[in-house]
Amino acid sequence: MIESVEVPKTDFSQWIAFTGEISLGDHRTAINFQARIDETGEVEYQFERMTLNDTTRFFYHTHDKQGSRFEQFTLRGLSQSRIRFETDNLIFTAMNSSFGEAEGDWFQPTSSSSVAKFFCPLPTTSDLPKMTIGLRGFQGFYALTVECTLGTISMIGPKELDNPNLLNGTLQIKAAEKPSDMSVWKIEADKLLDHVRRVMSFASAAILSSPIRKFYGESHLEITAYSQTTQTKSAMRTTHFLNQQSFFEAAVSSFFNPPIEVKNLFYAIEWFAMDAKYNEVRLINAMTVIENLVASNLDESASQILPTKEFDKTRRVLRGVIRDCVNHRFSDNEELTRALVEDFNERLNDLNRRSILDKLDALIRQWGVPLDGISQDQIKSAKRARDLIVHRGHYYDGDDHTNGELWDHFTLIRELVVRILFTALGYHGQYISYVGGAKDVNFPPDLVY
Repeated sequence: MIESVEVPKTDFSQWIAFTGEISLGDHRTAINFQARIDETGEVEYQFERMTLNDTTRFFYHTHDKQGSRFEQFTLRGLSQSRIRFETDNLIFTAMNSSFGEAEGDWFQPTSSSSVAKFFCPLPTTSDLPKMTIGLRGFQGFYALTVECTLGTISMIGPKELDNPNLLNGTLQIKAAEKPSDMSVWKIEADKLLDHVRRVMSFASAAILSSPIRKFYGESHLEITAYSQTTQTKSAMRTTHFLNQQSFFEAAVSSFFNPPIEVKNLFYAIEWFAMDAKYNEVRLINAMTVIENLVASNLDESASQILPTKEFDKTRRVLRGVIRDCVNHRFSDNEELTRALVEDFNERLNDLNRRSILDKLDALIRQWGVPLDGISQDQIKSAKRARDLIVHRGHYYDGDDHTNGELWDHFTLIRELVVRILFTALGYHGQYISYVGGAKDVNFPPDLVY
């Protein structure tokens, strides 16, 4: 009979005492320490007070070395309950030392790590592996669930997201039957969860951080903890947190059978979900999503006016004309002539590049993105607004708002990005459009429930 995985009784939010070794290169010494995972998913450390002597001096003095980077130590430990701990990138941020005390010189370091692992034996064995990632920033009303070839994948988060930095969401995949190769299942499950997390970040309009990953194997639990930046919450969700099941299904399906093979999809999502407080930055971010997508997903025929080989012939002719003209105009200044010719030649490649609007139009037609309610004139105006911000550092001229409202330009480009990514992911359903005010609409626009 196949047994289900039982969660070990160890509470990793409580301090666990370890006995082990710390090392740097050829230097190493025995050490006692405690570690735990806090409410945000960060690993915290407590080291006992250590006497400064020949065996400990190497990592005390390493902290005082000049340079912009901290030395990364290796730390290993084993608890009395057989929990194994390891990290290869422990850094010391403070030594908290004292000298001249009666008991001698001592220090008690403060430290952190970018990646740390706990290995814990499970009380029972199981043929059904499970992988779970702890989430920050995900809000949900009920559990989202989909059956797939790797098993059952589910996602859940709190109904209220008062503190998005807390580790209170979960994304999980559990095998429905014993995998033929456990290591292959683990790799594919990890890829699936990472894909779904990123795509659901698009739905949340915020990068959902995942500081904790747990793998329940046949007889052990492996926890990997990643140090990550503070989690933010978006005020402009793409889909409502009460209505995410359809998008969750599309997120899972797009991993196994993507309607469109999108290159650099995750870069696009990160730019889309990047936190910004000013409309100028929001518009630049949204336009950068488009720049990323067209640069990554159009072939040469769509991004260039002439094929490269054909344009090379034209460029050689143009270089000769430029050289002759410059030599004729500045024949008495050889150094200036050489500099001008080089400068003009560097700009020749730009002549063969289609404009961002032409490339965007090609991508829209190639992927079949619906533009109902979005005109070419609106896209051109928004692009001009982005150019003004990039090239002169501001959009409005004082109190003069004759250029149009920047918010309108931003929400239009954001809407365009949303439709492009919905098309690429194969999503059909409701979402929140902010063009003309926030409202629930359908995608595709002609979708009828």
